[in-house]
Amino acid sequence: MWANGKFLSAITVTRHAKGFNVVNRLGVCVLLFGLLVIGVSARANSIQVDPDQIARIEAYLNGITTLRSRFLQKNPDGSISEGVLYLHRPGKLRFEYDPPDPYLIMVKDDWLIFIDKELAQTTYIKVEKTPAFFLTQQNVSFAKNFDITRFERRNGAVRLGVQARGDEPSGNVTLIFSDKPLSLRKWRAFSVDGGETDTTLINPSFGAALKGDIFEFEEPPTDTAN
Repeated sequence: MWANGKFLSAITVTRHAKGFNVVNRLGVCVLLFGLLVIGVSARANSIQVDPDQIARIEAYLNGITTLRSRFLQKNPDGSISEGVLYLHRPGKLRFEYDPPDPYLIMVKDDWLIFIDKELAQTTYIKVEKTPAFFLTQQNVSFAKNFDITRFERRNGAVRLGVQARGDEPSGNVTLIFSDKPLSLRKWRAFSVDGGETDTTLINPSFGAALKGDIFEFEEPPTDTAN
């Protein structure tokens, strides 16, 4: 599941130490962690879906090898965050926030890594337990692992809502694509208190050459002074 007890406890210290809800503050965390996100009850069999369009989206996502993009994120409190996203499929992802946000989120091999530079804290979570898995896995298949909660194609855009299967509440994310040609442009998530977070890709470069060391990192030093 994307939202379970172990998941919640994994970042409790970070959330409490900051004095605010990191998940609500960072829409990328909503996407990647899937924590405290509303679970939508609609299931695939109650949504009118064109199988050819779903296959088209899967083929598009599976065709992405690398991506580099600036992102602009509107947070639930109205504030704006910015940064750079790097993706190398399969298995590598990096979200680096611009100051003053001290966060770095990475996926490497089997792990999602959340780094708070300000607090010198690093949290490791199995990536298969997070929605980041559908971006970084070898083969994207919505029918295999997800329920489709929304499908809409109009005004030059395609909107696809997906939710992990399971009995527990799980993250629901709407992916938004331009239609012709099909291209991922943004995603939207909702927190349990109704907060909406929009993350938009700015000048995305698909197939971009990425340096290998962009997916390396050093853990922040820990202050051991008493």
